Amino acid sequence: MQPLSIKKTVDDLAVEPITVAEAKNFLRITSFSDDDYIQGVISASRQSIEKSTRRSMVKQSQQLGYDHFPTLSNKFIIPNPPISQIDSVKYYDVNNVLHTLDATDYVLDNSGTGAAYLGLTDNFSTPTLSSDYKTPVLVTVSTEAYKLDAALKQAMLLLVGNFYEMRIPVSVGGVPFKMPLSLEHLISQYKVSIQI
Repeated sequence: MQPLSIKKTVDDLAVEPITVAEAKNFLRITSFSDDDYIQGVISASRQSIEKSTRRSMVKQSQQLGYDHFPTLSNKFIIPNPPISQIDSVKYYDVNNVLHTLDATDYVLDNSGTGAAYLGLTDNFSTPTLSSDYKTPVLVTVSTEAYKLDAALKQAMLLLVGNFYEMRIPVSVGGVPFKMPLSLEHLISQYKVSIQI
């Protein structure tokens, strides 16, 4: 059962997978005047890769929203691996009272490569949920930083180079043209799909 919402509650910006020094070496920059800008470009590139790969590249805390407890498989799908732990499982009951499940009511199955699973144990008894919330079940998880292999590190450096060199979405020298992987690329990752 997939989450209907994913909200980052903590993002460890202190430990980006690429340092400013590595980015400057790739960009062949020796001055310090753009260090703050390069740090921002590194964060934007990392977030872009996280959205594209659906993996966490830095330690994070995320809150996942579900509209009900699973019935057939008894498992929630927990995306954005690697998941280090389940911090809490909460739900709003029919009286809109927030409850927290006991840790004995669920287990973390981290054996999959594309996602983790939160399995409900035999101790768990399905409650009646509030109808006032779109996602009355809230699961908070902590992630570890996914170890960048050479290909992902190169992809991130290429994005850093692209975003650093192309500071505006349209080239204005000669015949104007849109820059690839610029404004539209970043915004498209946030597009909300509406199904009718």
